[in-house]
Amino acid sequence: MTLDLLRCGIFSSEDLLRAIGAFARLAAMAIAEHRAAERLSRDLESLAAAAADLSPDGPTGAALVGRSRPWLETVERLRLVAPAPTSVLLLGETGTGKEQAARAVHQWSPRARRPLLAVNCSVLSRELAMAELFGHERGAFTGADRQRAGRFELADGGTLFLDEVAELPAEAQAMLLRVLQEGAFERMGGGTTLHVDVRVIAATHRDLQAEVAAGRFRDDLFFRLGAFPIRLPPLRERPGDVLLLAEHLLGRLRVRLGMPGLALGGDAVQLLEGYDWPGNVRELSNVLERAAILAGGGTIGARHVELGRSGERVVAERAAMPSAPPKGYRLPEDLRPLDRAQAVVILQTLHDSGGRLAGRGGAAERLGLPPSTLASAIKRLGLRHPRG
Repeated sequence: MTLDLLRCGIFSSEDLLRAIGAFARLAAMAIAEHRAAERLSRDLESLAAAAADLSPDGPTGAALVGRSRPWLETVERLRLVAPAPTSVLLLGETGTGKEQAARAVHQWSPRARRPLLAVNCSVLSRELAMAELFGHERGAFTGADRQRAGRFELADGGTLFLDEVAELPAEAQAMLLRVLQEGAFERMGGGTTLHVDVRVIAATHRDLQAEVAAGRFRDDLFFRLGAFPIRLPPLRERPGDVLLLAEHLLGRLRVRLGMPGLALGGDAVQLLEGYDWPGNVRELSNVLERAAILAGGGTIGARHVELGRSGERVVAERAAMPSAPPKGYRLPEDLRPLDRAQAVVILQTLHDSGGRLAGRGGAAERLGLPPSTLASAIKRLGLRHPRG
């Protein structure tokens, strides 16, 4: 910083020089903090892509972002089954990323150059399911004024993703079983047998074994589809992945909404990490998009983060998140904003658990982490117990 004046002697005052020096130090601190935040944002974005061996414009285009052990094990199972022609059954709660997982399997497979088609079975009636999946001939039913190819025919050589397969009507289940066994079917209203080579990836959030027991789903189809089942863990079982996913999603929002200055404030980070995300990644995406708009494209703070499906839990969640460490606990002074937010949560949990890290009721159990993972985080952040 330089200050220039045409007259001499202006800067001879000791008080003025001290004031200028103080201002210069404040300005330097503000600039350094801004640069550190920018570096952290870039690092998170790179890590989010590298954790799943993907780049933002990578070959799969699938948002398999995460570095937690449950998620990495899931991605490894997807990679293992991708080259095989085996049917895959994706299980998991709503919003856990089943469609993204299906896309990854397809694009990691030898069928990547062929089509990947998706069908949401939950919106199909009996007649519509048959026509959508297997096609129809002209005059097969009222309104069928021309021949139409079904999804199996269109996906020949590629992959068909059947989302919410548990909702498929019974007649369509029987036809689906035949295609899986023989690779053959007929269009509605036709007698010509068509042969296709289609890999099926099915997904559901329901307990398919319970559906079989209740008579709503064929047991032979269940065993055929479930040759290689993969469970996608909910977000609450993926420690450390919320911030990686948040930065990945913010990167997309910066481009889609034209908001290059979007960033997460420390208090917003605490809210995101402390929430259990019943809607999983889909809910996180919706929360962040709403927060980005409320923040006007700037830094997202706690006041912009509306949690709960209708926002009614916002006040309770905010009140539950600590903004400072409990009395007697100290934070290292050189922590970055995101590390500071994590440290505050860890110290508050340790305090609430009576200083116990492991065991029943300990801090690790309360945070849903393995004790070794929590101990590593405490060491990395340089945290100490007031008695330690």
